[in-house]
Amino acid sequence: MSKNDQRTLRNIANCLSNVFIANESIDVKWGNISLINAELACMKTLWLYKNWKYYINLTGQEFPLKTNRQIVAILKELDGANIVSGNAEKARTVFAKRYKMAKSPPPHNITLAKGSMHVAVNRYFVDFCLHDQRSLDFLVWLKQTKIPDEFYFSSLNHNPHLGIKGSFTGKAEAYDLKPYFLRYVIWQYPGRIPCNGKFVREVCIIGLIDLHKAYNSTELFVNKFHLDFEHIALDCLEEVLYEKTWVEYMKDLPVNTSYYRTLDYAKLQLKV
Repeated sequence: MSKNDQRTLRNIANCLSNVFIANESIDVKWGNISLINAELACMKTLWLYKNWKYYINLTGQEFPLKTNRQIVAILKELDGANIVSGNAEKARTVFAKRYKMAKSPPPHNITLAKGSMHVAVNRYFVDFCLHDQRSLDFLVWLKQTKIPDEFYFSSLNHNPHLGIKGSFTGKAEAYDLKPYFLRYVIWQYPGRIPCNGKFVREVCIIGLIDLHKAYNSTELFVNKFHLDFEHIALDCLEEVLYEKTWVEYMKDLPVNTSYYRTLDYAKLQLKV
C-alpha cells in the first residue's frame, strides 16, 4: 500500500470514533510468520480499548451475511466460547510435512491442530496471545514451520490444559455440532457446493447465482468477492443487508439464535 493510501485511511479513521489503525505496520507475506504478526499487531492496538468482547478478523474480500444485531445476539448465545476451527488428526497426518523440519516438539505439551486463521475469540484469548509466555514460546517454535498461521489460533484453542477461557474441551475433530460457521466459503473440492462464479486458488469468487444459498446459510460472513467480477452480487447483498438492518431497527425484531445455542462450541467450552 502506498504512503498516500495509508494517509487517506488514517484520515478516515480519525473521523470515526470506533475505527482504529494498527499502531504497527507489518509487511505480510503469505505462508510465513508475518501473517500471525499482523494479527497480533491488530490485537495490540485493540487491547488498548476496553469496550469490546470479541475479536473477529476479516479480509478485504468478505461481507457480512448477518446484521450487526444478529451477530451480537449469536455471540451472546455462545456465552464467551471461541469460534476457532481445528483438527488435530489432520495436523498429525495430512499436514505433518509443514512442521517436520522443527528441531523439537511444540512447547508446553501443545498438541497441534490445523484450522483457519480467521476466528472469533474473546478477550481472554487475545490476552493469552499477547501476554502469556506459553503463547510467545509457541510463536517462536512456529517460526520453524510452514504456513504457521493455520496452526497458531487452532492449537491454542484446542489445548484446554493451557487454561484459556472459552477454548474447546472436547476432541478437536470428534463433534458434528462444531461447524465452522464464521465463513460461507465454496471450496473447489469434489462433492462440495457448486460455484456459479469462478474459482481462484481453489476458492469460489461469489457470483450472483451463489447469493441465495449464501444468504440463507448459518454462517456470519461470506468469502469472497472481487470488485472486477460480477460486482452486482456484492451490490445486491449490501442492499439486502441494509434493508434487513432497517426493518430490525424499526420493528425491534427478535433474533432467532436457537441453532447456535445447540453447538458444541458453547456446550464444551472451558469455564474458568
